[in-house]
Amino acid sequence: MRGVSTKKQTMPPTGKYKGKYKIAGARLKNYDYSSKGAYYFTIVTNGREHFFGEIVDRKMILNKIGKIA
Repeated sequence: MRGVSTKKQTMPPTGKYKGKYKIAGARLKNYDYSSKGAYYFTIVTNGREHFFGEIVDRKMILNKIGKIA
C-alpha cells in the first residue's frame, strides 16, 4: 500500500515535553504474567456507549457482544 509503513516508528524525546512525563510501567518486575490467575480489566467505549449490554437493578446484563468480550 502506498504511503503506509509497516515499520514501527518511534520518536526520540525531542518534542515539546522531551520525555519529561514518561512514567514507569505498572507491571510487577518479578511476576510471571503467563501463569494462571484472575485478571481484572476495564473497557471504556467511545462516549461511554452501552455497547456490551445494560445495567438492570444494579446488575450487568450482557448482550451477545458483551458475552464475547
